[in-house]
Amino acid sequence: MEKRGAKKGQITLFILIAVVLLVGAGMIYMIMSKQSPVGGSFKDAIIRDVPSEMVPISSYIDKCILDVAEDALILAGHQGGYTYPEELGIRSKYGLPTSGNAVNHPIYGTDVPYYYFLSSTDECSGDCQLGIMMPFLTKLDGSPSIEGELEKYLERNIETCLDDLNVFRDQGWEIEIKESPTVEVAVAGTDVLFLLHFPFRAKKLDTSAHEAVDFIARVPVNLKKVYEQAYVIWRHEIEGRFLEHHMMNIISSAGYSDSRPNGLPPIAYSKFRFGETNYWVEIDVADQVKDLIERDIRMIQVNGSLNFIDRDIDHPAIDILMGPGMTVPNIESLYGLDITFNYFKDWWNWIYFDVCDGGVCKPKTFGVTTPIPLGYSQYHFSYDISHPVLIEIFDPGSLGHKGYTFLFALESNIRNNRPIAEDYTVPEPIVGPSPIGSVLYCDPNQRTSGNISVTVRDGDGNPLEGVSIIYADGPNACAIGETDENGLLMTQFPPSMGGVITAIKEEYSSYSQVFPTYLFQEKSIEIVLYEIIEVPFTVKGKRMYWDGNDWYHLASSELTPLDDDHIILTLERETNTGEDSYTTYGETWGEEEGTLRLYPGKYNIRAYGIHEEDFTFEDCIEVEDDDCVDISIDFNSSLLVAGLNINYTFRHEDLTSGKDLVIWTSFFNKNHLQDLEDLEVLSRLEPITTIYQTDFYPEWR
Repeated sequence: MEKRGAKKGQITLFILIAVVLLVGAGMIYMIMSKQSPVGGSFKDAIIRDVPSEMVPISSYIDKCILDVAEDALILAGHQGGYTYPEELGIRSKYGLPTSGNAVNHPIYGTDVPYYYFLSSTDECSGDCQLGIMMPFLTKLDGSPSIEGELEKYLERNIETCLDDLNVFRDQGWEIEIKESPTVEVAVAGTDVLFLLHFPFRAKKLDTSAHEAVDFIARVPVNLKKVYEQAYVIWRHEIEGRFLEHHMMNIISSAGYSDSRPNGLPPIAYSKFRFGETNYWVEIDVADQVKDLIERDIRMIQVNGSLNFIDRDIDHPAIDILMGPGMTVPNIESLYGLDITFNYFKDWWNWIYFDVCDGGVCKPKTFGVTTPIPLGYSQYHFSYDISHPVLIEIFDPGSLGHKGYTFLFALESNIRNNRPIAEDYTVPEPIVGPSPIGSVLYCDPNQRTSGNISVTVRDGDGNPLEGVSIIYADGPNACAIGETDENGLLMTQFPPSMGGVITAIKEEYSSYSQVFPTYLFQEKSIEIVLYEIIEVPFTVKGKRMYWDGNDWYHLASSELTPLDDDHIILTLERETNTGEDSYTTYGETWGEEEGTLRLYPGKYNIRAYGIHEEDFTFEDCIEVEDDDCVDISIDFNSSLLVAGLNINYTFRHEDLTSGKDLVIWTSFFNKNHLQDLEDLEVLSRLEPITTIYQTDFYPEWR
């Protein structure tokens, strides 16, 4: 999704010159110039000389507009930009915060719309849809808009305020109202302007009659900046799903292990232990998770916000979680707002939660119970979680430094330990940005920058032809053109201070970055796209052994998986500035060759292998009086045989060398299973690769 809230291909400028002259007891307001989306009404809104006897009426109407306008802005801020959300079908469901398209605020009692949420039922499977309830900022952008919502509030409430003009009639004024009042609203830089069109004629005693038509109130609320900040957060959630990844970080860091015996059901863990198996009751797990959400969701912060804290933590693992893992990137022009993320457990106690079949979480266990309890346990749990997050943006400089609050909600949705959007297609917005390729924005007449030079090369430095260049601003985006045989596109762009340029070519990495363009100004940019290369690979293993004190691996060993060994790999690329996230998968059986689709960069490589053959292990356990008791353990396609978790950088020259890739894993051959103690190695397969990473780096052959 692209940036929202800017004018479509226009430079939005309100030039407001307010000259206030005291003439006796009179006040003259002049609005000299404005390029406005409301058709010039503001420009024409001039209240000429106000006779001194008219000042009380004029001042009263000014105060009336200002009071109602501030009420409208505060209400809209508490309801995500809407003043009457229920009329658009936006409403919460009491006690079921993930079942509606809004969530009820526990303090204000208002319904705060979800800007991104699961619009299908929580239990949907395969046909899930995600929805957007984010309004536009201006009427020119689309409908519904915040400007339109503010107008709606004033139209319905201004007459009640104006009814008090009767007090002037009691003082001898003859007031003739010629038309019912109408209202227009415009977001203008750091202010919001309210125009009241209210033609009336007033006369007192034997004085001349006076007519008035238009009144303007200027409310100092930087709604444009606040809205754009909400958009940045909204966009990061849609494109990066940072809330879901944060939630899985919480689950992973709180998962059960030997060092965390009271932890949550783990995503993946295994152990060989005498007479020990852990169980969890799902309802208790849900309560633990809600406690963690309430505590840790507040740790998310936006870079450059007033309440941003630079967390300097010595522990590397905690630093990853508490530092960049909890920080939302931001645009420098939006710095200076106070931004908080909240979940209220006492108010939103019910969330959608599913992790255990039958309400009890228990591992898969293998072993015998007599004469001595012996067992091997596999802990693997998939979390399904939906929960609301309330985002509050506070601008302390608005409303004369009284401050302005703007609220909206996002819904975090995880299914099978992954953000639901990765498995389902996001539909067209229910309320949200206009379609890509807005006619107005993409009109060639709107491209009034200087010539922009875009040069795209591949990883070898060669010009890249046929790269599509897209430029986006707010809800608008359109194709600018394609690079020629020299990898060059030279053309004009629409001017935009916050525009984003994107380069796309099939079978290549993509690239995006903020790229401001200005009226008549020439610029250039160079972009590198890497070809995605299919690399053949095989899997080999290094054997682990027990030296009497601990488990180690034979660095020089080379084991080949058996035919029934199924190895699955996941390679997730570390994302740098301007790059999109990228994950690729591969699998092999035994000695067979697989392929991986890679381009240069640093990857986290994870692998696990299962011996998918049913077999029985038999052993004899010595008991008292040197007796030997025969036992047997059935492994039904479940023996863990390989593990890997390392970080490795693939270079362009290696990927293009034509060599095959060997992925090294920590490996356990079923034929190495001689006695029960050998099963303990299974819990060490992955951790040992992380400790000795360089010994498990891939090899090119």
